[in-house]
Amino acid sequence: MQYLKNIKDITRKLLQENLSMKDFETLRIYVNSLNGKPPIIIYTAGKVGSTTVYQSLKRANLGYPIYHIHHLTESGIRKTKQIYKEAGKTQNHRFLKESEFLKNAIKRSKGIKWKIITLVREPIRTYFSKLFHEPKVHYPYLIDKEGKLKKKDELVSIVLEELSNLQEHSNSSIANWFEEEFRVALGISLYEFPFDDLKGYQIIEYQNFDILVLRLEDLNKNFQPAIHEFLKLDTEIPIYTTNVNDKKKQSSIYQDIISNIKIPKSTLEEIYSSEYTKHFYAKVRRQQLLNKWSGTS
Repeated sequence: MQYLKNIKDITRKLLQENLSMKDFETLRIYVNSLNGKPPIIIYTAGKVGSTTVYQSLKRANLGYPIYHIHHLTESGIRKTKQIYKEAGKTQNHRFLKESEFLKNAIKRSKGIKWKIITLVREPIRTYFSKLFHEPKVHYPYLIDKEGKLKKKDELVSIVLEELSNLQEHSNSSIANWFEEEFRVALGISLYEFPFDDLKGYQIIEYQNFDILVLRLEDLNKNFQPAIHEFLKLDTEIPIYTTNVNDKKKQSSIYQDIISNIKIPKSTLEEIYSSEYTKHFYAKVRRQQLLNKWSGTS
């Protein structure tokens, strides 16, 4: 077995060194699909726990080609490139290369059953997590003239203003991502398929896609049964937690704001009455979230 593994590793290395990224990944997808290991794409909005799912599956060495991206639409890829360019980050990020490759691969592939994993997260916590992830790149208006985060009072004022019109801020709203990215790229609206609120996950078969929808808040309980059912596994896959905000320099002010902010009930009622939130969160869950962020829980 070790001898065969060594042969595979050597062959893989030679192919990587002699083929373009596009040709190598295309070959890998087709060969693995023939062996019952179709490609898995972790395709989500930002800051919904996708890195945890990606790293957990990668470290499990399941034999599937696994990718992790946030965009499959031309407009999404172009917009992200522009954001990084304006922030002075011109390097070609791996996830954008993979996005462009997969966008074209899905269109031209025949006989491939793509495994898509996406995650949902309650809108307000998603918003806060995105807000404090690379603010100099994505939210430069949070930065003062000295290149540091503005004072807490200023930040809270900005946050409350944005939350009152969250759906208008496409860069901040997870609901907008599902409409502008997921539905456009894959041609499917998840709202057409009932979500199991008790299980906290959903599996959909649609054309050449098998889609797993995971609710982040339930990841500790839904990850194992969902992945086992989705990939037909019978082995335990440890959850590898990473990319946590408390590791970032701005964690203290992040924790302070989310722990103490009080959001007006009218703002919360608008956010939690959206089609996205009502679809993935039952009424009792929405009420609990409303109580939490309004300070009445």
